[in-house]
Amino acid sequence: MQYARVPELFFGGLATGNYASTETDRLLALEHVKGIRRELTKGTQELVNQSLKILSFMRFTQPPQVSIEWGNLSLLSVMEKAQVMGAYASAMSSLLQSGSVSADGALFLTRELYPAFPVSDEQHFMQGLTEMITEHSSRLGQPTFEAGDPGMADML
Repeated sequence: MQYARVPELFFGGLATGNYASTETDRLLALEHVKGIRRELTKGTQELVNQSLKILSFMRFTQPPQVSIEWGNLSLLSVMEKAQVMGAYASAMSSLLQSGSVSADGALFLTRELYPAFPVSDEQHFMQGLTEMITEHSSRLGQPTFEAGDPGMADML
């Protein structure tokens, strides 16, 4: 395994005076962790599956097959995540209202930012968006879509 060039983020105080170098170090840190994950996944998965084979042999059962999947890794703070979500929501609302993006395009942009977004197709995405806006506008005591039609009625 190669553990050379450990990013500064992992071993000391990160100098925050230069935003560009801080951002670069964040990206290096993420890539470093992804590399370690890649190196450890195959061997660990093999060890777990072989151990399960031995255990199932002793119990006279069929061994389950285990695969290792890593969760999404992010170095964003909660505040930064909220800022990203706010900017995304504002941009998506503007794009949909102006008709600058199709339902397919909106789903594509959403998946670029949130790869595990749980929808199967653009129709499901837009239907969920419409339901969410309807529910929230009614909670605010406003008639549905009074604040402005998000431009979704023609897309559904």
